[in-house]
Amino acid sequence: MARKSAFCALLLSVAAGASLQPASARPAPEPVRVEQDATFVFNDGRVERLVEDLGETQVWATRRGREYTRSRNFTIPILEWEVSGVKGTRTVSGKPEKLWPPREGASSRFRVVTDVVPREGAKSRSLQYWSCKAGRRRMETFAFAEIEVLPVNCERYTPSSMKLIERRGWLWSDEVGHYVERSSVKYTTGETEKVRLCAKIPGRTATDERITEVVEKGC
Repeated sequence: MARKSAFCALLLSVAAGASLQPASARPAPEPVRVEQDATFVFNDGRVERLVEDLGETQVWATRRGREYTRSRNFTIPILEWEVSGVKGTRTVSGKPEKLWPPREGASSRFRVVTDVVPREGAKSRSLQYWSCKAGRRRMETFAFAEIEVLPVNCERYTPSSMKLIERRGWLWSDEVGHYVERSSVKYTTGETEKVRLCAKIPGRTATDERITEVVEKGC
């Protein structure tokens, strides 16, 4: 009888431990996989279209067709781009994967080396330090629905004095498979930005006419 009581107590202890396990320690659900050509339209008229999913990285395009490569982990800055003949690439080191898939209470730190090659002249290089943390899930209302979101915030510091110079924030949605709000504050210039998702257009219906209709209608 004593052995049976001890065994029951052990089971209760294990069950209690599982229920009290912090959210950050639990495996995060795999986010919805975005289909090719799926298009996200934001309230400032910005358009993001998935051109190709390469696994860890993805190729996206603007409404004008300008392509760029970024990590599936949205906290990592754009990895490759080209604008008016100026090419840029970034190399990431550290532990950014601690925030992918996104989950409550998770945090990461990483550094980014940016190389920019102009049409003429010498290549430039800069270094960024980032520290990111996810908050608690909550419900948020958008033009298309009320959905559960996870706030994630990142701070950028100077490499020499570790002075805070920029803060970026996102509201991530597992259901949408993409961030549904993005904000930023640049402390050196006072520049701020905040955009919210108006619509997600499935790839099969993401025609130029449909995108134009959503952009003109807005949120």
